[in-house]
Amino acid sequence: MNETVNITEGVSLLKEMGFFNFILPFGIFFLILFGILDQYKIISKRREVNAVLSFLISSFVLLYAYVNKVEWFFALFYTKMSIALIILLFSLTFAVFVYRGMKENAMIPEGSERGWVAAIVFGSVLII
Repeated sequence: MNETVNITEGVSLLKEMGFFNFILPFGIFFLILFGILDQYKIISKRREVNAVLSFLISSFVLLYAYVNKVEWFFALFYTKMSIALIILLFSLTFAVFVYRGMKENAMIPEGSERGWVAAIVFGSVLII
C-alpha cells in the first residue's frame, strides 16, 4: 500500500469531489462577502452576524449556480474584472504622470485642481 500520488491525480481527485465546482466558489464568495461586511459594518457591527449572513448568502448563490449552471459566468466575470482592473491601474498611473507634469509646469489654474484631476483620470481611461 505504498503508492505515490502525483499532482495530476490529486487535482483529478479534487475535481471528482467537486472542489472546483462547489467548495472553491463558495469559499471565495464567502470570504469576499464577509470581508466587505466586516470591514464596512453594513449590516451589523458584530462579526458573528456578518459571518452567518455571508454563509447564508454564499450558500444561496452556490445553490443558484448549481441549479442554473452559471459557473461559467463566474469564470468569465472574474477574468473580465481582472482585465478591467489592470486597465484601470494603467490608466491611473498614466493620469498621475500627466497630472504631475501639468502641475510642475503650472498648466493647471489655481482652484480648479479637482476638475482637472477628474478630466485627466477620465481622459486616461478613455485613452487606455
